[in-house]
Amino acid sequence: MSALLRFTLFAMFSIAAYGQGASSRKAMLIGVSEYRFIPALQGPQKDVDLLAAALRNADFEVTRLLEPTATELNVSVKAFSRQIKDGDAVLVYYSGHGVQVAGENYLLPTDFRVPAQGAIDFSARALPLSLLVKELNSSVASTQIIVLDACRDNPLGPRITNAQSGWAAVTIDRNVPAADPNRTVIPLPAPIAGKLFSNKGTLIAFATSPGSTATDSGIYGKSLAAEIVKPGVRIEEVFRAAHFAVQSATSGKQTPWLSSSAMPAFYFVEKDRETIAWEQVDKLSPVELRAWLSQRPESRFNRDARTRLNGIEEGEWAKVNKATPAALNRFLAQFPDGVHASEAKSALQGSEAEQAWAAVDKQSASELRQFRERFPLSPRNEEAARLIREVTARDEKAEKRKVCDAAWTAVNRNSESALRNFIKKYPTCSEVEDAQDRLEELAAERMSNFCQCGYGVSCYIGATVPVGSSCFCDTVNGFGVPVRLFGRVVKER
Repeated sequence: MSALLRFTLFAMFSIAAYGQGASSRKAMLIGVSEYRFIPALQGPQKDVDLLAAALRNADFEVTRLLEPTATELNVSVKAFSRQIKDGDAVLVYYSGHGVQVAGENYLLPTDFRVPAQGAIDFSARALPLSLLVKELNSSVASTQIIVLDACRDNPLGPRITNAQSGWAAVTIDRNVPAADPNRTVIPLPAPIAGKLFSNKGTLIAFATSPGSTATDSGIYGKSLAAEIVKPGVRIEEVFRAAHFAVQSATSGKQTPWLSSSAMPAFYFVEKDRETIAWEQVDKLSPVELRAWLSQRPESRFNRDARTRLNGIEEGEWAKVNKATPAALNRFLAQFPDGVHASEAKSALQGSEAEQAWAAVDKQSASELRQFRERFPLSPRNEEAARLIREVTARDEKAEKRKVCDAAWTAVNRNSESALRNFIKKYPTCSEVEDAQDRLEELAAERMSNFCQCGYGVSCYIGATVPVGSSCFCDTVNGFGVPVRLFGRVVKER
């Protein structure tokens, strides 16, 4: 079945369905791979398949036109424009070879052929872009979108010197004659080099920039199909995102291009409830962003929500005074689970620890211990531990001093047994030395070498012996007779 016959059957079906509420969105996807007389291409068939699936998902009524001849291409475009109804949005996609000649862009059909000699009539052998725009303008569509995924290297060879690789740059001009109330279609001026006239919202997207060539990799069709299916995205953003994707994938070697007149607000896929809900979220409010992430864990907008939340957090974290507990607490209240939350908690503990450390009584072991328990990660803990050891040792020493003083005060210094008990019970007290000295004194008080006899006679004996011991003194009585008198050892008065 020829491409023309396939399109004709589609048009007949569409006309029959008109009264049955046919779709107000229509797309014609043209793919030319199997050129008969110029180099063939690999990608167009796949490009058409990808775009067809994406556009059907966007409620487009899709017509595929594959490998059309010049006649089929022109007839199909005219037939497509005639079946467009008032207010329709229409899209024409072309994937194949394209060339520019004298400022005009041409879409090449499968039977395009360069004659052996003589000039070539491109208008008869290919589809001019200006003619495509004119056909769509002759319809009553409200929005028209043309996507040209072409401009591979010049396929015509060196003989056609006026044909160039890449598209010619075009702009769309809406400065057209005023509408005739007696006519439905506004007549448009003839196209001039680099300018197309349109009396409605028109967007023309090129797979590459003017004068440049595109690859046959299908990257443009793939990128565009991926963006079309995203709900709630305006058409300009769809193409902008697709163009950035192509630039990124080709490392900047292929830069798509866009030309448009004033376009109405158009969405390939209308906003759903989730999109509407997301639009209501204050993107500058951490509270609302966290609530969104918490309440909609599977939302397709969560990546954006996290990115925005992280960006706000980074900005706030940069402004926080890390030494001020109040500022850190405010930050944690806003971002309790943020990427800087643990860092903020550490900074908060450090800041609070410094303030607490300044208030700690460094002579109180209990306050020092409480500080260590409250701030286990504080760098002050090592100093606190050292002070605890010093204060504890000092307190223990003071307590011991107190005990020793009390015990020593209670000792009977004239009781050898009391003194010995003190020494035994408190061997480490410094008063032990005093007790020992006192014992020696008491022992000395019990010893003497002075012997007291009767008749007032006394003498010193040769050795020091306990007081009360028996002793004697040798003396001479009144008659000059030597006598020995006995007595007792006493302390000398």
